Amino acid sequence: MYYPIFSRDIEKFLGKPVTLIGKVIKMKVFKKYIDIQLLDPSGYCIVRSFESIDIPIFSSVLIVGTVREFKGKKYVALKYYSVLSPEEEIFWRINHLFMYKKINIGTISKRNLKNTNSIREEIVTSTESSIINKSGKKIRNMVIEAIDKLDRGSGVSIEDITAYTGLDRKIVERVIEELLAIGEIYEVSLGKLKILK
Repeated sequence: MYYPIFSRDIEKFLGKPVTLIGKVIKMKVFKKYIDIQLLDPSGYCIVRSFESIDIPIFSSVLIVGTVREFKGKKYVALKYYSVLSPEEEIFWRINHLFMYKKINIGTISKRNLKNTNSIREEIVTSTESSIINKSGKKIRNMVIEAIDKLDRGSGVSIEDITAYTGLDRKIVERVIEELLAIGEIYEVSLGKLKILK
């Protein structure tokens, strides 16, 4: 599990795995690495990649990495990134903020950072349910729209729905279970879904 943080929190998380969401405002290429200046609501921080990357300037990104220090300056060593569409950015920002508030990162000190494991485990399940509950109608509509647009007569697979909507597979599976239960969709064959019209 990665800690959801904002750039202002980076000092507290040296050596810890973190996630950040922000806009790329500048990239500087050095011989052995690339520094990305990432802007989020609390300021900016440096994300460092030791491999070549292709991120357009001013794009919104989800960053996963570990906080490191070099010559007294802290940065996030990039492990994974995803360039976000506007819809994905909204989804991930809601998720990120919910987790941030749940853990109460803003008040965490280095001493009590170790005591957050049980909270983090609880978040994994509660975040999924919360996202479905808070924006359930929107997500259900996205899944129904995906089935409607992708169905060429033989039904649509969960993989296709997940790829089309950009949602997490677990969330798509839970929404499909819900839609099957209320009879809005049906399984025409094993793993193939259709809308009940």
